[in-house]
Order: sequence, then C-alpha cells, then structure tokens
Amino acid sequence: MKKIFFWLILSVWAVSSMAQITVSGIVKDETGEALAGASVKLADSYLGTMSGNDGRYELKLKKAGKYTLEASFIGYELQSKTIVVNKNSELNFTLKSKNILTDEVIVAATRAADNTPVAYTTLQKSEIRDHATAQDIPFLLQMTPSLVTTSDAGAGVGYTGLSIRGSDISRINVTINGVPLNDPESHGVWWVDIPDFASSLNSIQIQRGVGTSTNGAGAFGANINLQTTELNKKAYLNYNADYGSFNTLKNAVAFGTGLLHEHFTFDARLSQLSSDGFIDRAYTRMNSYFLSAAYYSPKSMIRINHFAGHEKTYQAWWGVPKVRLQNDTAGMQRYEDHWLYTHEQTQHMINSNSRTYNYYTYDDETDNYWQQHYQLIFSHQINSNLNFNTVLHYTHGEGYYEQYKNNEDFTDYNIPPFVLNNDTVFSTDLIRRKWLDNDFYGLTYNVEYKNNDFSIYYGGAWNQYFGGHYGRIIWAEYAQNIPVRYQWYDNTGIKTDFNNYLKLNYQVARGLFAYVDMQFRQIGYKMLGTHDDLRQLKVDTVYNFINPKAGIYYNINPNHTAYASLAVAHREPSRNEFRDAEAGKVPVPEQLYDYELGYKFHQEQVAFEVNLYYMDYKNQLVNTGRINNVGAVIKENVPESYRAGIEIMGGLKTSFGLDWNANITLSKNIIKNYTTYVDDWDNGGQQTETYNETQISFSPNTIAAND
Repeated sequence: MKKIFFWLILSVWAVSSMAQITVSGIVKDETGEALAGASVKLADSYLGTMSGNDGRYELKLKKAGKYTLEASFIGYELQSKTIVVNKNSELNFTLKSKNILTDEVIVAATRAADNTPVAYTTLQKSEIRDHATAQDIPFLLQMTPSLVTTSDAGAGVGYTGLSIRGSDISRINVTINGVPLNDPESHGVWWVDIPDFASSLNSIQIQRGVGTSTNGAGAFGANINLQTTELNKKAYLNYNADYGSFNTLKNAVAFGTGLLHEHFTFDARLSQLSSDGFIDRAYTRMNSYFLSAAYYSPKSMIRINHFAGHEKTYQAWWGVPKVRLQNDTAGMQRYEDHWLYTHEQTQHMINSNSRTYNYYTYDDETDNYWQQHYQLIFSHQINSNLNFNTVLHYTHGEGYYEQYKNNEDFTDYNIPPFVLNNDTVFSTDLIRRKWLDNDFYGLTYNVEYKNNDFSIYYGGAWNQYFGGHYGRIIWAEYAQNIPVRYQWYDNTGIKTDFNNYLKLNYQVARGLFAYVDMQFRQIGYKMLGTHDDLRQLKVDTVYNFINPKAGIYYNINPNHTAYASLAVAHREPSRNEFRDAEAGKVPVPEQLYDYELGYKFHQEQVAFEVNLYYMDYKNQLVNTGRINNVGAVIKENVPESYRAGIEIMGGLKTSFGLDWNANITLSKNIIKNYTTYVDDWDNGGQQTETYNETQISFSPNTIAAND
C-alpha cells in the first residue's frame, strides 16, 4: 500500500508540474466592491478556487482551449462566462444581488466552508437525484469515504443503517436544516421513519470526525447535515417510479407552484414505497409526504416545513447465525440442546435457506411507527454583512413493535400464577406490543457576520424531549389472570439539551486561514419508572461539556491546498447505556481528541485528496459481546481506545464522458486492555477473556468504494 500511495503522490506532482495557462480576475458586486470568498469554478471539472480579500482569483489550466467559468457567492446570482484562452488571460465577474433572500443561509452556520480545516464531502441536488432510488439515505451515501451501510432486510429498504470510520449512527450527529434528527435518548436515527426523504433534499454534507459545532448529540464519528428543498422559481410537476429486486417499488409525485407574485412558493411531495426484502418475510410498507410553504422578500425569508412518514416493517433484527450460514447442522442442533431455541424453532432454522433465514415466523412480528415533523424557519439579513437565522421545531413520534413470545413466565410480567383444573399454570404463550410515544421540540438560532478578512458565527439551540415507554399484552393462551390491555411496564425519559457555539474563520495572509470554534453544551437527563424486566429505572443527571476546535487551512496555489486541525468532543451516555449497565457500574461520558491532517489536489480532469486522522478516545462506550433482552448490544466504558487511518480519494473526468470517483480508507481501530464476554455453550453463562490490545468490533480496517 505504501508503494501505491507513493506513486499516487508522484503522479499528482507530475500532472501539476506540466505547462499551465493562468486565468485570473476579480469578482465584484454591482457597486464595484470586491467579494472576498466568492467561489469560482471551471464547469464540468474538479477545478475551483476562492477569491481573496481583494476579490481576486486565479485558476491554472492545463492547455489552451474554450472554457466556461462559474462565479457564485451567497446572496448573489450565479454567473457563467465562456472564454477562449491560448495564453494567460483576465476574466472578471460582476455578480448581481438576488432580489430576495434565499434558503442557502439556513445551514451555513453548521456546515464546513471551502476554507474550513475538516474532512468533508458535499452532495448537491443533481448528485442526490442521480443516486436517489427506493433505497434509504444510507445507500444514497454509500460511495462516500469511510462509510459502510447495513440493511436488516437485505434490500436497502426498511431498517437500514450506516457507520463512518467504524462509528455507528448513535455517534453520528444528523441534522435537518440545523434541527437534530437523532433520537435524544438513544442517539439513534431510524431512516425508515422518513422514507424517500432524499426526494426533498437540496444538499447533504458529511463531515468526518468531530467536524464543526452543530446542534444535537456530540459527533464521535461524523456529522451529516441535510438541507431540504430550497426556492424553485419555476412551477414544476414530477413523477418518479422505481422498481427493483425483491419487488421493491417506489412511486413518488412532487410539484411546486414556483415563485408567485415575487414572494410566495408552495412545494409538495407524496411517496409510497414497498419491498418484499431479501430476508424471508422481511417486507416493508412505507409512505411519506413533504409540504413546504415560503414567503420571500429582499431581506427576509419565512418557511414552514411539515413532513411525516409511516412504516410497517416485518422484523429481521436478529440476522443469520454463523452455523446457519455454514450449513452446520450439528451447530444448529446445539441451539435446542442448550434450550436457546424450541424444537420447532431449531427445525425452522435447519430447514431454512442459509442466506435468507429469519428467526421470526409470527405473521405480525412487525414494527409500526408514525413520525411527524414541523419546522418554522425565519431568516433575516440585517445588513450586507450580518444575517440572523432561527428555526422553531416540533416532532411527534408514536408506534410499537409487536412480538410473539413462547412459554413466557407470568412472574416476568408481574402476573401471579393461577390454578387450572387442579394444576398451577406458571407460563403462557403471548403476544405483546412495546410502545414508544415521544415529543421533541425546541429552538435553534445563529447569527453570521462576514467581511473581507473574517467570518464569525454565533449560534446554539435549546431542545427538550419527552419519551414514554410502555408495554402491553394483547393476547395470551392462558389469559385468566391478565386484564384487558394489561400494561406490565411504564417508564419516562425527559431530556433537555442546551448549547452555544462561536466560530471564527480569519484570513491571516493571502491563502492562509485560521479557524477557531468553541462550544458549550449542557445536558440534563431524567429517567424514571419500570423497565420491561421489572427493574426500577432512576436516572437524574446533568452534564456540562466544553468542546474547543482549532485548525489552519492553506491555499498553497489554485491547484494545491492543505489543512490541519484538532477538535475535542464529549458524548453523554444514551438511555440504553444507562438501562443496560450492570449494578454499580454507572456509565460515564466519553471524550474524544480528533487530530486531522489533509491535502487536496484539483485540476480540470483529475482530483486527489488524502486525509490522515487519529481519534483518541477516553472512556469510549464499546460493545462487550453481551446483548440485552431484545437483542441489542450492551456497551460499557473502556479507559483507552483509538481510531487511526488514512482516507484516499480520487476522481477522473475525461473528454469522452468518463466520470469515475473512487476512495479507500485504511485504518486501525483498537481498544487497550479489554475484557470480552463469550457464551459458554457447554457449562452455561459466559467466559471472560482479557486482551492488551484488540480490535473495536464492527470497525473494518479497509473500506473502499468506486462509482
């Protein structure tokens, strides 16, 4: 691999040292004032740069020819100009101010800009449309660096997930228009709750590592920032239908009024998706809608978004056991011999397909959930340098998953045994539903100030969450002692999350930028009530975190840039980690020091990027090898662990239409002084084993993709 990396670097420098022609100029506004930080790009290529304090830009082209350049700046109309060059040339741009304030200012505070020293990838609307199918958002993003996708049903529809640099979704901060999407208690994101949401997105930015300060749970692997539909000036009507393997089907219709009377717009989307899944019985039935109305004026914008989703998904959460994959009949029989499966369950596994086996067989072993989102967005341009943005939001979710349980003890449900025909009945087959009923609301805000030398953002959020968890028995074989709609557990989680951040990006010298970012975050969490195993849950804690970040970005020349950064992040334990902790082992917050070093080379037809990272964790919560009573992994703190790696990305565009992009991540993901737990099939219980150094589970050392 070292040889490959050496030749890549050598090739880049060889290409960049070839004879070049320079196109330069100044980007100004209509008054003649220079626009610092304007983007100037060569159309249909990887080449682009930013204007300096004096508005001047410079691009180096490989050869003479006819080229189209595009200049853009927030709040101004994009301008394209075509030029024929055979020697060094001058091309100036005068950008026209937009007559209305547009949506692009909404996410600016929580995103990385061109000169921010973090590793990031941005997908624009055209790229999203090219890759958006019936599959969920994780599969839309699967070609981006260091990202691995999963699908319970095997078809990329329904329960899907992703990890970045080995960090699962509970460690990846996800926002929609700056509003947190992660569940405040579990920190998870269930893409199945917002099916076909990609059809309503204008852009996506993924920041790998800690990234910049944003709202919501701390980012321990990445940030994913989603921006919904922005202004469409022209009316439109689109219908989209996709059909794929396993009877996967999507029907979607979207329409918009365009800009009415120079002020008003209305956009809508309706979607219906279904799939039989690759895994046996793992079907999915989903529908969703997105509605948006906006008012625009030269200095202000008000937008109301309402979107919702409903899903019914047959459970396929357990996966396929190793013995079933390997057709190990004796190994499968041991499940019955050790009383893990009934005789019927074991025979079902033995007789199933080794690739599509699903543990569940009950007809209604389904997950059912409804989620509704409301956002009121307000943006105002105070003057040419100062903008203010705020979002009021509310999310309601409600749903359950239904389970058939065999031979359950009455005592596990706080139900006394009873006598039937002179025999005492201690257990029964039953059907139960585990419910979640939650509300999440709050306010996000930010103020942006820009001039030629620096940009500064002040922002934050206040959010509160109420989550009700309870379970009901809806049927039992022996129901004599069970009241109608019997509820055997009930607990509540309340979480308040407040944060403020201040970001400064300052141009120290031409092409050299210094970045400083400081965040204060306070979290209060309470959990009270009875868990499904009848344990009493009681948590009442407050955390205060300070998360500093700093870095430098150097634009060496129009083709070469480099950056370095250090960021600190903290993450509070989730509900699951509190709930599943052993007696006397209260989980503690995690801390991360993230070191990043990157280099980028962009030319017309060739792009190359490399990023080195070292993520040093204190008290990271990792999988122990044990699972709880619904099959979820149990985590506990480990004192020392790290993730270290190199991300290499490359792209090629040719004159005959080839557009090829590829990336590879090589990494080490290590826990120091780790104790693991392994089921003891012969003697029962679990065996323990201690390692001085061991791999972090679900963290592959090599991740590669090409498109």
